[in-house]
Amino acid sequence: GIGATCYVAELDLKTIFDAMNTHVKYKKLPRFPAAERDIALLADKGVAVAELEKTIRKAGGEILDTVTLFDVYEGAQIPKGKKSIAYAVTFRAADRSLTNDEVNKVFNKIIKDLEYKNGAVLR
Repeated sequence: GIGATCYVAELDLKTIFDAMNTHVKYKKLPRFPAAERDIALLADKGVAVAELEKTIRKAGGEILDTVTLFDVYEGAQIPKGKKSIAYAVTFRAADRSLTNDEVNKVFNKIIKDLEYKNGAVLR
């Protein structure tokens, strides 16, 4: 006949359940659409991306939803001593759909603050 391999395991479910993180936090799905913008910056090499993100978050105020770093580049086509940094930024209001004017106003404030506080300029 054909041989079969049989494995037997014993699991202590109480130990497994006790070790699980059962403090799950649920967040309501957003009711209103997000507005997305990319920010491509040119900054001095010594400027930390965490500092740029801090400026973005502060300037974005309550309609800023997410900030995601997606590119840091140094090299060809970037001036010596500089780096290119790119973020994807999402804006959203909990109580309404945002207008383009609202988003543009906050986006422009972010750009001005990045230049003033961090010396970073749009590419």
